[in-house]
Amino acid sequence: MSVSDHPAPNEYVDLPAELVATLTQGATLESGLRRSLPPPVIAGPRIGRFEILDRIGSGGFGVVYKAHDPARDRTVAVKTLHRVDPEGVANMKREFRALAAIRHPNLVQLDELGTEDGLWYLTMEWVDGVDFIRFVRPDPDAPPSLPLLRLAIGQLALTLAAAHDAGVLHLDLKPSNVLVTPEGRVVLLDFGLATHLRDADSSTESRTRGTPAFMAPEQVRGAQLSEASDWYGLGGILYAALSGRNPFVGESALMVMAAKLLGPPEPLGALAPGADPELAALAMDLLRQEPAARPHGAEVLRRLHLGSDLTRTGKRLGLVGRESELHRLRRGFEEAKESPTVVVVEGTSGMGKSKLVDAFLQELADRDDAFVLRSRCHERAHVPYRALDGAIDELAERLLLRDREALGALATPEVAEALRMFPALTQVAELEGARTREVLDPAEARRRAFTGLERLVAAAAGERVVVLAIDDLQWSDEDSALLLGELLRHGNAPRVLVVGTARTDLPPGPLRTLFDDLARRAGAVTVHELEVGPLEDASARELAASLFDEADAERDRKLARRSRGVPLVLEELASEERTEAFLSQQGQGEESGEIDVSELLIARLARLPAELRTVVELVSVADRPLPREVIAEALDEDSVDEPLDLVLARLARYHLLRVGAELEPFHGRTRESVLAQIHPASLTKRHRSLASAHARRPRPDHGALAHHHRGAGDLALAGEHAVRAAEDAEAVLAFGQAAEHYQDALRDLPDALGDHRAELMRRRADALANAGRGVEAGEAYLACVEHLPEDAIELRRLAGEGFLTSAAIDRGREVLAALLEERGVTFPATRNKAIAGLVKNLLALRLRGTRFTRVPDEAIAPETREQLELLVSANKGYATFSPVLAGYFALELLRRSLAAGYESGAIYGLDYYALMTVYPGGAKAERRGWALLEEAAALARDASDPVLRARRGMGFGVAATALGRFAEAVEFLEPPTEALGREVGVAWELAVIENTRVQSLVWLGRLHEARERVRVLMRWGEQTGDHYTYLIGTVLDAKLRLAAGSPAEARANVAEMLAGWTTEEFTFQHLFAHKTAIWCDLYGGDVGAAEARFREMLPALKGSGLLSLQLMRAEASVLEGTVALGRLAGGDRSAAGRIRKLARWLGKTGRPYAQGYGAMLRAGLARAEGDESSASRLAELAESFYETAQMAVHVQAMRLFRGEPGADAALRELGIADPECWLRIYLPT
Repeated sequence: MSVSDHPAPNEYVDLPAELVATLTQGATLESGLRRSLPPPVIAGPRIGRFEILDRIGSGGFGVVYKAHDPARDRTVAVKTLHRVDPEGVANMKREFRALAAIRHPNLVQLDELGTEDGLWYLTMEWVDGVDFIRFVRPDPDAPPSLPLLRLAIGQLALTLAAAHDAGVLHLDLKPSNVLVTPEGRVVLLDFGLATHLRDADSSTESRTRGTPAFMAPEQVRGAQLSEASDWYGLGGILYAALSGRNPFVGESALMVMAAKLLGPPEPLGALAPGADPELAALAMDLLRQEPAARPHGAEVLRRLHLGSDLTRTGKRLGLVGRESELHRLRRGFEEAKESPTVVVVEGTSGMGKSKLVDAFLQELADRDDAFVLRSRCHERAHVPYRALDGAIDELAERLLLRDREALGALATPEVAEALRMFPALTQVAELEGARTREVLDPAEARRRAFTGLERLVAAAAGERVVVLAIDDLQWSDEDSALLLGELLRHGNAPRVLVVGTARTDLPPGPLRTLFDDLARRAGAVTVHELEVGPLEDASARELAASLFDEADAERDRKLARRSRGVPLVLEELASEERTEAFLSQQGQGEESGEIDVSELLIARLARLPAELRTVVELVSVADRPLPREVIAEALDEDSVDEPLDLVLARLARYHLLRVGAELEPFHGRTRESVLAQIHPASLTKRHRSLASAHARRPRPDHGALAHHHRGAGDLALAGEHAVRAAEDAEAVLAFGQAAEHYQDALRDLPDALGDHRAELMRRRADALANAGRGVEAGEAYLACVEHLPEDAIELRRLAGEGFLTSAAIDRGREVLAALLEERGVTFPATRNKAIAGLVKNLLALRLRGTRFTRVPDEAIAPETREQLELLVSANKGYATFSPVLAGYFALELLRRSLAAGYESGAIYGLDYYALMTVYPGGAKAERRGWALLEEAAALARDASDPVLRARRGMGFGVAATALGRFAEAVEFLEPPTEALGREVGVAWELAVIENTRVQSLVWLGRLHEARERVRVLMRWGEQTGDHYTYLIGTVLDAKLRLAAGSPAEARANVAEMLAGWTTEEFTFQHLFAHKTAIWCDLYGGDVGAAEARFREMLPALKGSGLLSLQLMRAEASVLEGTVALGRLAGGDRSAAGRIRKLARWLGKTGRPYAQGYGAMLRAGLARAEGDESSASRLAELAESFYETAQMAVHVQAMRLFRGEPGADAALRELGIADPECWLRIYLPT
């Protein structure tokens, strides 16, 4: 009889528990065991998005098709169910989960588990190969090829051992489930009957199913299953390969099963006398009836010459003794449902941090409320956003599963920028329809890209908690920290859990620093530290026992003591070939010092065969996970004769490599140990081999090429590729990474002279500035001065701007003051001198007027242009935190620009002059200021500089806000936002616009919109390194957090702002910060604290000059009046007079918002005095003023004060979490 998987027509047979008794009695139940299987219903030529190409075959549970995946443009295999019932779906899910838990070169790689119109399907890689028997017996009438048989059976044995190490039993080993590619790669398929070892004694279904010709006797009996059951199947395949027929034959499935219960198969010596005696003996031993009599895994590998003195066991460490740590991770997941949460799993190397997180994520895999993305940082991986690279790849895969129409709706300009930043997302074809728009300003482009990524994650996750797991935070990067920080602090969805592992024996890295910073802020993000230390003795002994097949309590005790409870040390000791000798060495007893795991690893590596050591060295020398194609190319440079797949399978078995589509060391300590012991000449050779392999790829990885050329000593080539890598990083807006590459290039090319070196220095400085690292950028610009003397003024100006925006005020003043003095402009030494200079310029402008005649820029003396450009920089640099100095520089700029005919300076100066005119308030000031704005806009309309044209309307928006015309302000700001987004070098303008817009939205009560925009503002400040813009955002965000019912978070924001803001002047930002803090006090009913805080602030407020500005005086007046109402409610009758005086001034302003404030204070006073009729009438008056000003929250607050039904619900709809508490911040009566 020829080799086949089953002599009966039915491949799978249900085996009831009574079958053993029936068989031994000689009964024939075959007819009762068979069942007819209806063909699957495939509606048309597609299953989901997969285009069916061919029907490959049918098994007991389903049908397998060859299909095309248009999303990835590749061929896949699609497995469907014969029938959709709970049993079938459970089997398919079991297969998916079984393989998802294992990464091995000889296991079929699964892609997706899905359902379409009620049809369940599983997709996997397409394996172009023949079954095991056809591979080893190309001529079925001839004996097998012994080299091919040894190659194939070796790979299969290693694969089976890897599955067992992962705790998975296959339970359906047969020739047709083992394919071999033309290159000799063995691939084990079909885990439909797989079960976990822990479930093997309870899974009656797996016990009573199988393929009769190859299932183990205990499977026939329905007895307990184990690894030995799978090794029996391998013995059957080996027997069939050697003899050309199955071990047991019969005319029916039952006869075959009966035969294997009655005795051993016919000896191979009789069937195949020429068979290799070693393999024949192994096959017969594996086919023994009793599981305990069969060789175990390690013995099988040894007899196939795949064992080694490297290891005694291939078993992987289980998770033992970490229940409390798992509980804390589970608790973090529940917390993440309420607010963003971070759990940092930290400890020294080898404690099992990743194993703990793996176990937690495995739990989440069975839940429908978790959306898991994984990533890993690599020590020397110079790739953009390296801490998030793997997560972005997984996100792209998940998006491919979404409905095409839904994906198309995501194709927005922001998503277009996200695709530019993360090229992996471009594989989602439906997103390619995103309307691209040329956005040249790097910070704006990156802001939009981050927004686009946030939307994609939200779309893919739906209502689930996003769980982002990142291994090895200590090797993270600045760009990833910036992105993740924004998603956590300013993202839309609060349902985020970040779980990161970090080594405490290494510097922390940017992400770890970010999490520490979040923990200190005590804001909306909850941060937990979870220390993973050595195992307790009992747990260590339990873990030691799990690594061996035979029990030995004394051995386990010694291993636990010698390892000091460190799991990695324990595993290495257990893997040590001389374990017993090692544990009993003289002078190295149980109480000796700690064992260095590196020494154990180095000793094990030294015993590796040369070919295997070559592969481990290549993978360890690589600075990131290594694609299989690269290692194959690199091995062409070395003499490795053994097939790569077999080598990789062995190294995976020895726990030296993690093997999948990419290769990496099994543990960080593995890489460290390899690099510690490799000979310098070998290290150079490995680098050169990898550089050559990377260079031959269609799209070379320039970061990797730079790393390997550097390691090989080819510094000129390294420098060239470092520059290319920097350019690649800039293209995806990873400016921090770009700066690192430029720095590497400067180190690699120390002899680069003249323009080339100077250019690299300038490009690095620009990259740092675009990365928001203003202080570093400033020093980098200054370092360029001697190399680029012709650009010295510009470089020093950029340095000064960088220092100021990054809060390095003294350094910024030093640089700008020197520049201005050199160009004949006095830098005021004190605030009083600045005020005097400002007044002098105001008088000069009043006398001269603002007449302007444009002079072409080229006709203006270069020194004059430089002087005026410096004044622009000084005005922008101080505008945020020093209004006096900013005003001085603005008027100095305007006066000189009008005289010189300098268009740009005149427009900037006129805008600022107009705002200074408007701020005091009053009808006359409004008319005069508005006329100046019109004048500036007319000049800008015809300006040659596109930035000047684009910013038209910006001044009107700021002025409208100052005048309390908040809705108009928002409208005015839209056109310049759109126009400036397409320009470069406009970070300051965009930050001013966003700040003004959010302020207006808050006054208007458009809180939901304000929340969206305040994230933009804070994101902008972080990305550009604009410290003060970020802090402005924190205060605005504080108001919004208070509205959302989180006074503690609001207070934390205020504290952060006040701690970070300059103390040189009391600015309007100080006023708004203190106002928010006072609101927090009133919200909680603590009038005393509110009054104390107001009185503490008052002297600085009075001395600041802010009370001369109408909007600031109105805000201060209503704040003081509100606190006074609280005093009045507490019995202080003296407060009434002050309230009347403040209300009177507010009512005279002529501004609806301020008139509303005045009427509101009078309404509160009337209620406190018991005049409810007047209180209601005045509240209604305030409401009418607020309606005119379009201040929706204030309108509803007045209605709530009057007891109108529906006001509470209306406030909640607007975003006020607790309307009664909120009313206290206006009227604490």
